[in-house]
Amino acid sequence: MPAVYPQGYRPITLGENRDHGLTVGMSGRVGDWTTETSATVGGNRFAYGTKNSLNASYGAASPTRFDSGEYLLDQLTVNANVQRATPYDTALGTVHVAAGAEYRKEKFRTRAGDDASWMADPFSGDIGAQGAIGLTPADEAREAREVFSLYVSASDQVTDRLLLDTAARWEHYSDFGDELSGKAAVYFELAEGYGLRGALSNSLRAPALIQIGFSDRSTNFGDNRSLVNTVTLPVANPIALSLGASALKPETAINQSIGLTAQPSNNVTVTLDAFQIDVDDRITLSDRLFGAPLVNFVQAQAGGAGIQSVRFFTNAIDTQTRGIDLIVTHEAPLFDGDLNLTFGYSYAKTEIERITATPAQLRALDSSFALIGVEEINTIEESAPRQKSSLLTTWTRDRLTLVNRIHYFGSVVRVFNFGGGFEPRQRYGAETGVDIEGSYLIHPGVTFTLGVNNVFDNYADLSSADINFFGNLPLACKRTVCSQASSKTIHHEPRR
Repeated sequence: MPAVYPQGYRPITLGENRDHGLTVGMSGRVGDWTTETSATVGGNRFAYGTKNSLNASYGAASPTRFDSGEYLLDQLTVNANVQRATPYDTALGTVHVAAGAEYRKEKFRTRAGDDASWMADPFSGDIGAQGAIGLTPADEAREAREVFSLYVSASDQVTDRLLLDTAARWEHYSDFGDELSGKAAVYFELAEGYGLRGALSNSLRAPALIQIGFSDRSTNFGDNRSLVNTVTLPVANPIALSLGASALKPETAINQSIGLTAQPSNNVTVTLDAFQIDVDDRITLSDRLFGAPLVNFVQAQAGGAGIQSVRFFTNAIDTQTRGIDLIVTHEAPLFDGDLNLTFGYSYAKTEIERITATPAQLRALDSSFALIGVEEINTIEESAPRQKSSLLTTWTRDRLTLVNRIHYFGSVVRVFNFGGGFEPRQRYGAETGVDIEGSYLIHPGVTFTLGVNNVFDNYADLSSADINFFGNLPLACKRTVCSQASSKTIHHEPRR
C-alpha cells in the first residue's frame, strides 16, 4: 500500500455510545396499604469503527474510514409494590410487610459492519479493516427474554433491641425457568448507639443476553507476538461447540456478612462490615486460544475463514470473595454553613476455588491448552485493586455547594499470554485522584455546576516494554482496551 500511505499508517478506533430512558409512575393508598407502580423503558446503542485505516483486500481503492458494527440493548420494566401502612402487632413483635411483582422484557441485537470492514484478503488471509475488524453477517445476533418475578418481605421488631428482616423472591425466566432466592438479616442493639448486625442470603443470576449472544473481532498477539485475528464466539456457535463450549447456566451465590454500627456522638456515625461471597458456576471468558493446531482446525470449518484465535463465555469457575467495608461520617457547622465528611474504605480479595477441566476437544488439539489460563485467572484475582478508599467533603451554605472528592486505588497486577510460554507480568502502583466541584442554585429547579476531575492530572504507571504493545499503549492496560489492542491502535476518539 505504499501509494496510499508511503510512511505507514496508524488506525484510530471510533466509538459512539448512546443511552435513552423514560420512567413514569404513580403512588397511592388502598385501605391500609400504600401502593407504587412504575414503568421504565430504556436502551443502549454502541457503534464503533475506525479511521486512518485500510483493508488490504481492496488494494489502492480501499476506503480509509469504516463502520465496524453496533450493539443494541433494549429493556422494558413494569413493577407494582404494596406496603402495609400500619404494622401488625403480634405476639412475636411489630411486623412490617411488603410485596411486589415485576415484569421485564429484554432484547439484545448486533449489526454487522459495512462490507469493507470485514472483507477478507484472498492473498494474505487478513480480514477486515486494520485496527477495528468489523462484525460479519454471520456474527449478527438477536436474543430476547421475558422475566416475571414476585417478592415478599417482612420486618419484625421483636423487642426494642432486636430486629429481624426476611425476604424471598421468585423469578421465572422464559429461557431458564424458575429461580428462588431469599435473605435473612438481624440487628441487635448492644447499647445505646451501638449495634451488631448480620445477614445471610442466596442469589441467582441468569446469563445476560449479551453474554449469550455477544461476538466481536479484534487484533491481539499470538505466537511469537505476531498479530492474530481473535473472535469472541457465542456459545451456540458451531465452532465454539466443536471446541467444547456449552450452553451457559445461571450463577448461584451465597452471601454472608456481619458488622458493627456505632454513633459515638450526635454528628458521628461509624459502620464496619465483614463479608464473604461464594459464587458457583461464575461466568467468565475462556482464555484466548491460538496456535497452528487451532488455526487449522477452525479454518477447516464453515465460517472459520481468517480466524486465528478464539474465546467464548463459560461457567468454568467458582470464586470466593472476602473483604471489609468501613464508612465514617461526620457533620458539623463551618463558616455559617454545613460541612459533611464521609470516609470510606474497602478491602476485597477474590480467589478462584474451582476451575472446570479443559474440554477433551481442546486437549486433543494441543495438550497445553487451558480453558481458563493465566490471563483470565489474573483478570479474576488481581486485575482490580483490592484496596479502595475515598474522602468526600461537602460544604453547603444557602444556594452554594462545594464538593471535594479524594479517591485512592490500590495496586493491581496484569498478566498476558503472548504465546510460546512468554507471559509477562507487571504490577501497577497505587494511585490517588482529586476531583472538585461547585454548584449554585440560580432558581428553584435550575442549578449551575462547574467541576474538574483529576485536578492534579495523575496517571497510572507506564507499562513495561513487554506489554505496552510496541509503545502504542504506554499507560496501564485495562482488559477492555487490551482485548481490542493491536500494534497499530493507539487511542480512541468519539464518533461524529
